[in-house]
Amino acid sequence: MVEAHRSMAIMSENYKRYLGPTIDPETMNVISFNEVINRNLLLGMGDKVKVKVSGSEVDEQMNGIKAAFPDKDQFKNALLSQGYTTKTLEKEIRENLILQKVSDMIGAEVKITPDEIADYYADYKYTMFQGQPLENVQAQIEQGLKAQKGSEIYAKEMSKARSEMKLEDLDKTFDNYIEKEEFEFDGIK
Repeated sequence: MVEAHRSMAIMSENYKRYLGPTIDPETMNVISFNEVINRNLLLGMGDKVKVKVSGSEVDEQMNGIKAAFPDKDQFKNALLSQGYTTKTLEKEIRENLILQKVSDMIGAEVKITPDEIADYYADYKYTMFQGQPLENVQAQIEQGLKAQKGSEIYAKEMSKARSEMKLEDLDKTFDNYIEKEEFEFDGIK
């Protein structure tokens, strides 16, 4: 539960920074809590496919963070002000690396065919690409299509994981933050 509270607090602060102080706190809590759920589901996917992160990968990132501070005391003070210890930061770095590797694996599954590139180019030749030859924009098209398909695979996998998840021993304060169906209209929820 401590992890969920800390993660929600950090995410809420980030949302406030980007969206301003007028965002509804309850909406922010729902978004933040569901981000925590998604993060844990992705970590579970990483476990399932046996994603490994080496100590040297974590050390490299940790050393990069430490290097941003003039001395150890300022580094430790910054950690404490964010609610971290060295161990919890290392754990978060390890988890972030796992999440990145899972994301990379999802992206690696994406295959784009020449026909898909040609169709996309034909659709956007005179708008997005301003009449440029296919050779000049092919890499951009392939990258865009890979990102789109990767997002679709990610959404499908997350939807599947969410339908299979079981929230057990959930603190009652979190009950209101779980995404729920609000309405159904014309077969759409």
